Amino acid sequence: MNCPYCESELIYDDFLYKGNHAAYEKGYLDSGFKKTGDIWYCKNRNGFENLEEAEKYKKDFDIDVPIEEIVCESYQFNGFFWTDLQNNLKEGYPS
Repeated sequence: MNCPYCESELIYDDFLYKGNHAAYEKGYLDSGFKKTGDIWYCKNRNGFENLEEAEKYKKDFDIDVPIEEIVCESYQFNGFFWTDLQNNLKEGYPS
């Protein structure tokens, strides 16, 4: 899965769930546990890992700032994304 802004591969962070996860891990079937999605983040949310990626991003989006200030637009919501069970990508950290 790729970032819709800078197209870098998103990094898996955690999963979303409902119910009692601790009880589920102990084997209680009545815990109500159900996975509801996954949490991801963009590796470029705080700046690009190398100059070439930053320069490409700057050129592709015609950005007029110093190269040292180039970060993925996902920084606006801390670079987090989440998916639901249908794998639909949503912006931000789920609440």
